[in-house]
This record gives sequence, C-alpha cells and structure tokens, in this order.
Amino acid sequence: MESIAFWAAAGGMGLAVAALLVLALLRARAEIAAAADYDLKVYRDQLAEIDRDLARGTLAPDEAERLRTEVSRRLLDADRAATAATRTASRGGIALAAALILAVIGASYWTYARLGAPGYPDLPLALRFAMSEEMRAARPPQAEMERQAAASLPRPWNPTPNSGN
Repeated sequence: MESIAFWAAAGGMGLAVAALLVLALLRARAEIAAAADYDLKVYRDQLAEIDRDLARGTLAPDEAERLRTEVSRRLLDADRAATAATRTASRGGIALAAALILAVIGASYWTYARLGAPGYPDLPLALRFAMSEEMRAARPPQAEMERQAAASLPRPWNPTPNSGN
C-alpha cells in the first residue's frame, strides 16, 4: 500500500512538472503572438497617420508616398517575422516540451533505481537509533582501528641511493 502511495505522489509531481512546462510553452507562444500583433498595429497606425497628415496638408504627396512605402515594407517584414516565429514556436516547442518531459521522467526513474532503495521497506526512526547504538557498542577500540588503518596504508616509497653516481 505504501508503494502505491509513493508512486501516486511521484506521478502527481511528474504531471505537475509536465503541466508547468506546457504552460510555459503556451505562454511563450502567446507572448510572441502579442508582440507581433503590437508591431503590426503600430505600423498600421503609422500608415493611417500618414494619410491624415496628407489630408491636412502637413505632408507633401511625394514625401507621403515615400513614407508609406517605408512603413509598408516594415509592416510586411513584421508580418513575415511574426508568421515565422509563431510557426517555429508551435512546431519546435511542442516537440521540445515532450522530449524534456520524457527525459525528466526517465532520469528520475533511473536515478531512483540506481541510488534509491526500491523494494526496501522504510526504517522507522526508533529502529535506526537502535541500529546506531548496536554499531557503537560493537565498535573496536581506538588502538585496534589505528592498527588496521596503518596496515591498510601503502608503504612509503624509499628509493635506495645510488652509490655509483
């Protein structure tokens, strides 16, 4: 029963992370679309302003035509950029999000299988304290541990001096 609760909690957290990644993807797509819409609106307002200035007589017809051409060119460039950005965000973003979600789930499972203790029951705190006390009571004396440590160390390198040199 405890195993089912663990995996349910782990799955819920995995789904929460996946939902956050998808929300970030959707938010980025919406921001790209909003920025593109804003640019297009600004250029359309500039075209309308050129027409108003021409009608009021504050702008010469040849200057108005030159400005209208320049703003129209910028409007077309902004529309191309918005279309390309939206297309790229929608195609690549979903594939990237799916790959990230699968990578996180796979890495989590692999890490738990390698470093965790699947299949082992939980050790209550009282049992861990009892095991610690038992290990402390069965510990060898300090002098014995020092002898064992000294025996396990490699011997120092002691070159013999060359008498011929």
